[in-house]
Amino acid sequence: MLLVAGCGDSLSIDVHYRVVGLTAVSAGQCGPAPTAPPEAPGATRVRFTFRDHTATGPGPLRCDAVLARGAAEPVLSVPRRAEPVDLWVEYVTDDGTVVARGQRAGVDLTGGDTVTIYAGPTNGYACAPTQTTLARAFHSATLLPTGEVLLFGGLVGTPSGAGDFTPASGAYVTGSAEIYDPVNQRVFPLTLGIAARAFHQVVVLGTDGSGNILLAVSAGLGVNGDASAAGNVAAIGGPAGEAPWRAVAADGAMNRAGTATVAAEILSYAPTTRTVTRMAIPGFVGALFSSGGADDPSFGAPPVIGGGAGATGDQLIAIGRTGVPGVTMAGSARVGASIVAQSATSALWIGGGLDGTHLYDRISGLDTAGPTASPGPAPPGADFVRAFGAAVRVGTDVFAFGGLRIAAGAVIDDTSGSPAVRIDSADAITAYANPALISTAYGAAAQAPGPSALVTGGVVTDVACVGTLACVSNQSVRVDPALVTPTGAPGVARYGHRLTVLPDGTILVTGGFAAGAAAGELRAVATLERFEPHQTVDDPIADLGLTRAPGDVARDQGAPVAPCTIVRGAAIDGAPAIDAGDIDGPDVDAM
Repeated sequence: MLLVAGCGDSLSIDVHYRVVGLTAVSAGQCGPAPTAPPEAPGATRVRFTFRDHTATGPGPLRCDAVLARGAAEPVLSVPRRAEPVDLWVEYVTDDGTVVARGQRAGVDLTGGDTVTIYAGPTNGYACAPTQTTLARAFHSATLLPTGEVLLFGGLVGTPSGAGDFTPASGAYVTGSAEIYDPVNQRVFPLTLGIAARAFHQVVVLGTDGSGNILLAVSAGLGVNGDASAAGNVAAIGGPAGEAPWRAVAADGAMNRAGTATVAAEILSYAPTTRTVTRMAIPGFVGALFSSGGADDPSFGAPPVIGGGAGATGDQLIAIGRTGVPGVTMAGSARVGASIVAQSATSALWIGGGLDGTHLYDRISGLDTAGPTASPGPAPPGADFVRAFGAAVRVGTDVFAFGGLRIAAGAVIDDTSGSPAVRIDSADAITAYANPALISTAYGAAAQAPGPSALVTGGVVTDVACVGTLACVSNQSVRVDPALVTPTGAPGVARYGHRLTVLPDGTILVTGGFAAGAAAGELRAVATLERFEPHQTVDDPIADLGLTRAPGDVARDQGAPVAPCTIVRGAAIDGAPAIDAGDIDGPDVDAM
């Protein structure tokens, strides 16, 4: 427990900070909400960093301090207690390695509350403190301007969403939605009122004058009739669980009404009342396995959706940031593609090219009322023509990872070949190979510091598995333009999951299919994991131009720049301290 005292005539204890360590998945499950301090093996000191909290992000350094780990009830005096702060806590070893980290933004130093900070192992996974209740795969996970994450739709194994199933028997589609609040650690259901779907994306367009959040929902894959009726599956694997997931034909004897296209829509979500209103997107009928813009912390998701199986597979529609439908463009016929921002004004529609003539189409003019699409270069070889891979921007480059091969205009059950392709800002296309990176389909990728990308999960073609769609990979690596580095192992190996970068930079892992109890079976999961991408080099004040060695305070010619006064606790390296007898505040249990 860390106590923060105010400055001035009275050093009363104003706020209690409780640092809680996130726990790992055990036997595929997350247990009760954690309450114990971080394990942080080898850590001997704890660094606290306070920065001014501003509307646009962390501001100047308020103060920092380094304390010996295990000091009972340390107390820090933080200047200007009337102004909120952002706080980072890092557990550091003697050699300066940060082994655990957590942060909390917008803390009121005069609130008198106990503020919990959840710390996770660096470059590793742990259970999120609060868990959702609904399992889903191939869903959407959208970061809202409120900092919350909207989880919607997806495939499930049974009408109830629970239980194991075989891909060859088919998967059901759900229209359920939940909101996950990573700051206050709450989960609550939300009714969107739109058709159940999977293989879709939900893109934030912005907010209107009333503070409502405007969202574009790409079409996706739905089902005719009652989505929860026994037997009425929406997607199915091939014989013996071969990839890809595909549409289902109507079959009365099997109680299958058949896969259906579902309309793309614009939603207006009111965060204060948790209500949703809807608007159709004229001229866009939707298509199976369509593309949607991937979230990008720098640029947001490109407001473009389109493609997919069927007659509209070459159609793109750009939606204005005000929620007003924009222009329709034509591109190459694509299925299972990705739309990745390359800049604030352009994006690449990459992968899934059924005719194999263009690796991607470039979408330009996203800041105008009339964006356009133009064909990019031809793939360097047949190995580059893939669908249902993962794509993400890393710096100025775009990486596309894995996927199922396309041959003779069809997606086939084959993940072999180059694990990634790299496209630089000059449109140079190169294979990106590394022994630590394997080629998977239905994996996920997200931006991480460095810049780098976290690449996780997927399925692989492997004769040791009973069908590709049940051959789940536990791959988890970080990829930058120069190398591939394995991370800690995820608690749940999965595919069809989503990676969402939260406002604090941690990466939320949601949903997906995991291996079932028997060979060849799958189960949809609800388990939320959190990946902590920040490592020793990712100093919370690196952007301020201050000099700070790992595990030390900021210094100028050897002297601390902005030290927090240590009122009580085991100071390190001669940090200033005052008489603890001046404190007028409550005692708390030491942790």
